Amino acid sequence: MKSVPVIVITGCSRGIGRALAKSLGEKNYRVVATARHRESLADLPVQARLTLDVTKTEDVKNASELVKEQFGRIDVLINNAGIALKGSVEDVTEGQWQHLFDVNVMGPVRMIQAFAPHFRQQGHGRIVNVTTLSTVWGTPFLGTYAGSKAALETVSMALGRELSPWGISVIVLRIGLTDTELLAKSHERSERWVTPRSPYWQQYQTGEKIFNRIRRYALRPEIVVRDIERVINRPHPRAIRTIPWSARVSEKIMPFVRILKIGRR
Repeated sequence: MKSVPVIVITGCSRGIGRALAKSLGEKNYRVVATARHRESLADLPVQARLTLDVTKTEDVKNASELVKEQFGRIDVLINNAGIALKGSVEDVTEGQWQHLFDVNVMGPVRMIQAFAPHFRQQGHGRIVNVTTLSTVWGTPFLGTYAGSKAALETVSMALGRELSPWGISVIVLRIGLTDTELLAKSHERSERWVTPRSPYWQQYQTGEKIFNRIRRYALRPEIVVRDIERVINRPHPRAIRTIPWSARVSEKIMPFVRILKIGRR
């Protein structure tokens, strides 16, 4: 009888991570849900709940050791934890740039460095790194977020080749616009520079109006989760997968939209 997979997910306090942990837990996967505040995980139907801040190496190391001790194995690591900032490349402070990259890039790197030895020892495993469709075209005023996720994608491509001799696959999931608290939090973190004093203030206002229109079409996390589950269970998934189908359509047509805009200049 095939054993039930052990799946570790970061960033489960809200949004996609929470919906994914809930869904997989209800399907009787052995899910280890993690978040900075363990109490936010209390109602999730999972096998283990861990306090984990991906910017803290000690937290990450402890998590890998606890998972190994409790389950004796790990089958899937899903690096979902992340933050976003709204603001121009010029306006966002150097400290905020560094913090965002620490969470979105170095966070997954810390997790990979802690869990890769377990994967190699058992001779199999899967690492799923969650990114965004914004990496394809660099959404204005989300350059910090898109840039960090693009960096994670490049790291993932290198990592996949490095770990393949041990039967370990690495998958990038580019996710389209999803209705989560990540969007609201990005506004809260950006209040210091998104002000009338910014030279980009008018563009911020215009962008906000456009965003509020398209936000109506943002997907519920539960819909995205269904696609993530399919990718997790595929024997030979693509190294980079855009989900859901509506995001794949956007990914295909956006280059043509850009060409048309250039032609009008």
